[in-house]
Amino acid sequence: MSQDQTARPPQPATSSPAATACPTLTGERVRLRLHDAGDAPAIVETSNDPVAVEWTTVPQPYGDGEAQWWVGHMHAGWEKRAAGDDSGVMGWAVDVRDEAGEWTFAGQVEVRPIGGGVGEMGLVLHPDARGRGVMAAACRLAMGWATAQGGLEVLHWKSAVGNWASRRAGWRLGFRFSPGLRALMPQERETFDGWLGVWSAGDAMEPAHPWREAVVLEAPAGTDGRGREVPAVRLRAFTEGDRPASGPDELGQRFMSTAVPPADEAAYGTWLTGLRERMASGEAVHWAVCDPTTDEALGGVSLFRLGHPYYPGTAQLAFWMHPAGRGTGLLHAGLLAAMDHAFTPEAEGGLGLVRIASGCEAANHGSIGAHLRAGFRVVGRETASAGSLEELDDAWTFELLNEAALPAGSVPGTPPAALPAAAPRGRAEAGLPHPVLEGEGVVLRPFTEADVPALAALPGAAEHWRYMGAPGSEAEAREYVAQRARRRIAGTDLTWAVVGAAGTDEAGELLGAVNLLGLADRHFPDTAEVGYWVNPAHRGKGVVGRALDLVLPFVVKPVAQGGLGRHRVLATTHEHNVASQHVLRRAGFTQWGTEPAAHPVDAADPAGERYAITHWHWLAGTDRARVARAAREQALAPCTLECTTADGEELTLSALTTSDEDLARVVEACRDPQSVHWLGGPGRIRPDYSRQDARGYAVALAAGAAEGTWVGWAIRSADGTVLGMIDVQGPGQRNLIGYWVHPDARRRGIVTAALRRVVRHALTPREANGMGLHRLAIAHARGNEGSRRAIEAVGFHPVGTLRLAEELGDGSLVDLQRYDLLPTDLPAE
Repeated sequence: MSQDQTARPPQPATSSPAATACPTLTGERVRLRLHDAGDAPAIVETSNDPVAVEWTTVPQPYGDGEAQWWVGHMHAGWEKRAAGDDSGVMGWAVDVRDEAGEWTFAGQVEVRPIGGGVGEMGLVLHPDARGRGVMAAACRLAMGWATAQGGLEVLHWKSAVGNWASRRAGWRLGFRFSPGLRALMPQERETFDGWLGVWSAGDAMEPAHPWREAVVLEAPAGTDGRGREVPAVRLRAFTEGDRPASGPDELGQRFMSTAVPPADEAAYGTWLTGLRERMASGEAVHWAVCDPTTDEALGGVSLFRLGHPYYPGTAQLAFWMHPAGRGTGLLHAGLLAAMDHAFTPEAEGGLGLVRIASGCEAANHGSIGAHLRAGFRVVGRETASAGSLEELDDAWTFELLNEAALPAGSVPGTPPAALPAAAPRGRAEAGLPHPVLEGEGVVLRPFTEADVPALAALPGAAEHWRYMGAPGSEAEAREYVAQRARRRIAGTDLTWAVVGAAGTDEAGELLGAVNLLGLADRHFPDTAEVGYWVNPAHRGKGVVGRALDLVLPFVVKPVAQGGLGRHRVLATTHEHNVASQHVLRRAGFTQWGTEPAAHPVDAADPAGERYAITHWHWLAGTDRARVARAAREQALAPCTLECTTADGEELTLSALTTSDEDLARVVEACRDPQSVHWLGGPGRIRPDYSRQDARGYAVALAAGAAEGTWVGWAIRSADGTVLGMIDVQGPGQRNLIGYWVHPDARRRGIVTAALRRVVRHALTPREANGMGLHRLAIAHARGNEGSRRAIEAVGFHPVGTLRLAEELGDGSLVDLQRYDLLPTDLPAE
């Protein structure tokens, strides 16, 4: 027998002062431990990653020598502390568990004492560990220990201005950041301006304030409460592409010189960073006022002084327009949309404000009119409070009240103009656009009453519906059709029936359905989520792929051209729904994450066994064909292979499935005492190996094949019974063969026959339909004579022994015998 020989994280010598002083901290998702020499390769990868090079102080070039120095530097800090010197750096390697449950290097976190009970955080993640919440979990452990045990009271977090990912990570942990400080971060390569975050022992390790976002607000054309015509408008965040061709004109220079963006590239960058800083600090929200047909930024609307302790529930308003936007009505429409959002309760995605204050110079007649048209009332006139010291002017102050939120007994203000609800422009009074889409052999159209019989006839008990419920009766089918129509009118969902096109064998037949979800989600107004199902009678015919070829262009087509004008499409699948994952890959989607334990196996027992959900996305402008082609080139789906044992027993090698029969055989083999002895251990097979473990193994194999990192075959008898497994781990890199055999299939020459066939296939060139590998490796634990005989019978060459490198199921260590095989070693067929 053989297995994946994944190296375990090396353990430091327990006798060293550093090992004694450095605690191992283990949390729910991460482990912090002392660095050791075995971390050097991963440190080199981390330090040479472009993100680390751009934003951290790592020297360049960075190689093994620098990494080994760093490991020694971390040890030196702990050795200082072991000797009673509290100035020693507290640095840890950060580990996370891999798919096999083994701890693997994910990055580094350190706390550097700088005197007076103050420490400075330092952190960097391996690129493979980003976006998973690893750093936040690691920092919480380090912060807790540094303040409870390490003698520190205050921690600093420095981020270079522009490194928003770092600032957001610190914000999530409760750090409060300063504005940008000049030359805060002098470095060998470049000196950065920086943000300084501060956190004190006893503070919560969670955000101390909101991180504001300029959510997209879109309002349709119409009339306001006084019958004035209001154009359609879009409010969104400012971007780098909104830099104006020229600076403020005379009016802008006089009344809003600091608010209107400059034309100079560097100055505009500073202006934009300032906006984003104020939103990140929870103090303000800044929108660009845009013509929705062109998305050109023609002005700005800001709400600031948010969250001020002296003005609870209140914000201050500011606005401006470029000359091209004045007189278009866009400012009026933008103010109405922004005020509607401001008064919408926080639970519904708004700001939940009670009052909005504003003001302008007495000479700014355009601003006065804009306030009054938007429903603001005059509070008073302030003498000599505006303008410049050389030319002082009076100022008018205004307020707009959320009457529904005022305390009882409050004196109402001037009734504001009625506010049209902000909504996606794609949502008209008659609901979302729902065009008929025609493509290769399929037509996508709305469901109708005529589809009820076909829906009711779908086989509800089929394996197909494990992940997507089907109408089980005529009444349910009729409700399904009616619900699709209601959701379209409400502007939340769009669903198409996928039917066979005229002239095909399936003309008019219901092949499946595609639906778009989340179209009214005000938090993600530029996003849609796609879902689909296929009539079981038409699976494997590319129905969904052809349907997605029609739906995705419609999703991203501009609203003015009849589309939805979205920029991002999401999808999710059950972790075991490999077929759906293949569909998404072929359609050009990219998997960006997996949500563990997201779905109960039994809805009636949410605390019981749970499955994971995979998350996918496609961004407008991404070349779907290129992404799909890359996925196909990377994939290594196991082709069916056939072979015969020396005694004439015919075997078939094919993909392992999640059928009850296949999973039962895997469980039996992995609970077998002999299997546990040779292949058992932490995170591996064990006496209580479960059906869920077996299903996870099958799903991981399928995912590995799709990603080109792992390809495996079930060894089957003539009747399809699983007799064992054989795989190639890390094709093109490690090229390591592993295998196991069911106890009732031993001593029949099955492993030898399967191994010989897989070796031939793996070393055969790709142009001859093989895997095209240049070398294969294999290993067995000393004493496993059955495995040794099979390996040597196939012709593998011994290449050495790793002493005491293999941990057996009982925890004992034995030598590991290693072999390899080259294409030139194969006998002629």
